[in-house]
Amino acid sequence: MNNYKRTVIVVVLVCLLQTTNAYTQTTGPAKVVQSYSVAWQRLLAINTCQYLLTSVQCVTDPDSAMLYACRQHRLSRLLPYNEAYNTGLPSAGSQLIDSGYIEQADALVNHIPAGKQTELLLDLANYYLHQPTSSKADMDKAWNYLQRAHVQSMQTSLEATTWLLMGQYHFLNRHRAESDICFLKAEELAASKNNKYLLALICESRGKCQPQNSTTRLEYFQKSRQLFHQLNKPEKEIEILSFIIAFHSPGDTVAAAKALAQQLALENAMGYKHTQYNYDAQACMAEIRGDITATIQYEHQALQSMQYTGDTTLATIFYARLGKAYCQLGKSEEGIAWLQKAIAQRKSLPQSSWYSSFLWLTRQLMVHHSPQEAFNLMTAVSATHPPATLPDNIFYLQLQGECYQQLQQPKQADDYYTRFHQLVEQLPAQYPATGLPELYCSIAGFYIDQKNMPRSRQYINKAISLSGSNYSLFNQAHLEWIQFRLDSASGSYNAALQHHIAYTLLNDSLYNLSQRKQMDELVNTQQSEQEKHHLSLQQQQTLLKQAAKNQAYLLQSVILTSITVALLLAGLFLHQHRLKKRENQLAREKNLNLQKLAHENEWLLKQMPYHAKNHLQTMVRLLQSQSTYLQDNALLALVDSANRTQALSLIHHKLHQNDNLTSFNMQTYLPRLVACLKNNFAFARDIHFQLEIAAMELNISQAIPLVLIINEAVTNAIKYAFNDSNSHNEISITMQKIAGQQVELLIADNGKGLPPRLNSLRTNSMGTILMRELTEDMNGQFTISTHHGTLISVVFEPAPLFQEQAMQE
Repeated sequence: MNNYKRTVIVVVLVCLLQTTNAYTQTTGPAKVVQSYSVAWQRLLAINTCQYLLTSVQCVTDPDSAMLYACRQHRLSRLLPYNEAYNTGLPSAGSQLIDSGYIEQADALVNHIPAGKQTELLLDLANYYLHQPTSSKADMDKAWNYLQRAHVQSMQTSLEATTWLLMGQYHFLNRHRAESDICFLKAEELAASKNNKYLLALICESRGKCQPQNSTTRLEYFQKSRQLFHQLNKPEKEIEILSFIIAFHSPGDTVAAAKALAQQLALENAMGYKHTQYNYDAQACMAEIRGDITATIQYEHQALQSMQYTGDTTLATIFYARLGKAYCQLGKSEEGIAWLQKAIAQRKSLPQSSWYSSFLWLTRQLMVHHSPQEAFNLMTAVSATHPPATLPDNIFYLQLQGECYQQLQQPKQADDYYTRFHQLVEQLPAQYPATGLPELYCSIAGFYIDQKNMPRSRQYINKAISLSGSNYSLFNQAHLEWIQFRLDSASGSYNAALQHHIAYTLLNDSLYNLSQRKQMDELVNTQQSEQEKHHLSLQQQQTLLKQAAKNQAYLLQSVILTSITVALLLAGLFLHQHRLKKRENQLAREKNLNLQKLAHENEWLLKQMPYHAKNHLQTMVRLLQSQSTYLQDNALLALVDSANRTQALSLIHHKLHQNDNLTSFNMQTYLPRLVACLKNNFAFARDIHFQLEIAAMELNISQAIPLVLIINEAVTNAIKYAFNDSNSHNEISITMQKIAGQQVELLIADNGKGLPPRLNSLRTNSMGTILMRELTEDMNGQFTISTHHGTLISVVFEPAPLFQEQAMQE
């Protein structure tokens, strides 16, 4: 009797405590949660738990994640597990369990009605079944309560529920056969009573008890969702969709995205406010696709939902993904700010949910600030928060190696990369490979720099084997770039060229995705503004018509003739007004279309020199790489080809920097060309170059052959004109207008001149032939002579510029 009194006192105290909490939870996030029904609160706890498990790649056990979600939202820890037998409203027994008074709850069993006894026994069983990292002692206690509940539930409405929980117990204890028997018994009892809700719950439980990648798991979830749909339980459909999304992620991004869209539609339709988890998941799918603009948009929608609900439970994950997206988009400062905010927001979150944000922040500091700053941050954080899981330890070791690599300490970097590789081999086979291919690519780049090609090839092969359909475009582009570097260094030039082409296409795809998204947003904004404007016009027209009718009604008793005339005038005015509006609208639309076409053409023209420059630079790098394997005449020929290609690349670089793509200023270009040629020949540093170039604009059709002539003449002078190095070696380049409209280009040196036996008019060397043919292409005159050196003269008449041609036409 004394035990009973003590139990009653505890129950009263707990109830008072719950009432006090209810009065203190009327603002902020709790206010939104309290406005939810019990079913919505249960959905919130389960969705938060499922999202947390997916975000940390299941390194946290489900019961720990569920307990964390319930505590953050101030919900009963039993709420996610008791829907098969409890309405979700707190009872004396459940409040004792939530407050940690398990013995008092057990003592209360014998002092409440029989039906409530079974429910309390099931609550106690659930408490021990879902203890974080349950021990054998916890499972034994859970089985004891289930046995007692089973005896009391015989021939009652709770018998099927008891069988259901016993099936979950056997699954958790790896008794697969016993688990299936219990689930089948529960199904028979639920079907005999036509209890579709319980049947749907049984399908959900059976789905959770299947292997993660089993199609049977998906079939049970789909069947459960179908039953809940028939019962008009959208909150349960949303819950089941979260399990379906987790099943498809990250392997089948298309199916996952489809399920996310269905989930969001249900949430919006029923007025559910906590949509931030859905938006963040969609941001994750967009990130995998390489659509970083969409990632940022979805993440901002998640932050808006979070701000509306006041629920910042998992804000650090949202901030981290947003920071990562901004860094990938090239906005490093903004990205670093979001990553720092993610670290500051971690609060009581499990370390596994924010540790990746810390690693990403370290990497961005290393890339965009200094390796030493990144190294200091890693040292400070790891001193208080060392890596707690195998995946975190793996990523931490790789980042340590990268820091030492950037600090020019290759021996330490190699040591950390070796330890990283050893830990990766310990990962279980079912662990998702998210992030690992990118790390392998980064390490492969290090070994290319160290001239260790076999080791680099080993890591590249690992990256290729792990990259699949969920591998983002950014990571695919990086993989192609690393393979290009390795093949170039190994002498596989055909393969290198193919990888570089693939890398360029992927980079262009990323750029086009971003541009296309921005264009779509612009079009949508314009359409929205047009619709608003059209609606405003209709409203104004409606008001005008109503005013005319009212005026006609008031004046009809005065004079019909005046009213008729007024209506005719109003009709004519309205008709003219509409015609004028329509004409103005058509004119505006035509102007907008013309402006759009003009901008597109201008953009395309500006991009052409940029892409041409990139392709020419790629050719220069390939030719320079190949030159290391050639000697004598072949080497000289290859160097000459590289110089000619580089001259063309400089032209396109200058064109890309200027708004005018049809004319070329030789006065600003030639010093750059001469500087490049001096750098390409070590012995050219002792030669003095004198440039006298008049300011003039040349048509691009003449500028290109003229540049090639200068390149050829100066290259020949550097290589052959001087016998030794001295301070009197000189090459001069003069270009100015002479009589009439003609322009004269003179290239002279004070070297040894042409050989006496060589007739300059019949010189058939490749360089001379090339210069003579290029001069003929410009309709000019080419001469070469020798007197105290060599003198090359090119006289031509400038072609009209594009603007002059347009004026003539």
